[in-house]
Amino acid sequence: MAITITPLNGTDSISSSRLTINDNFNICKNAINNIITVLSQSTYSFNNVSQGGTISTTGLTIAGSAGITLNLGNLSIANGGISAVGATFTGDVKLRGDVLFGATTIDLAGNGSITYVTLPKMTTAQIKNTSGPVGAIVYNIDLNVPCYCIGGTSWKHSSSATIL
Repeated sequence: MAITITPLNGTDSISSSRLTINDNFNICKNAINNIITVLSQSTYSFNNVSQGGTISTTGLTIAGSAGITLNLGNLSIANGGISAVGATFTGDVKLRGDVLFGATTIDLAGNGSITYVTLPKMTTAQIKNTSGPVGAIVYNIDLNVPCYCIGGTSWKHSSSATIL
């Protein structure tokens, strides 16, 4: 929003320019009040909801522990990704498409490559207290075997691994 005020000439008298001076102050006051409606001096926050606008930037850093809360709508990421190192997800997390957690690609010296996923490593006690969806896989560090969930807190494992 551009702010346009009326200039005063050096030859103008203050009394005859009083209306122009007051108008200029009102224009500046209104512009500052528009900024104050989105920037809170008491909570040090930015709230653009009442203006109905969007925020565009090339980068955003969030400091502190508050994080991001999305009340309505979708979070869209174009040409990028989400890195959730050390993150904890609560509630339902629904993912579509190719999803690789901890995926690593290894070059097989001219014989192609393989991609693998590192399984979460858990103790037997941790696994017994974990409720997972059917088919979830973890690695039992007590037994040195992978375990898979058959529903809720019921997990199975095989003491012999078959190499394909």
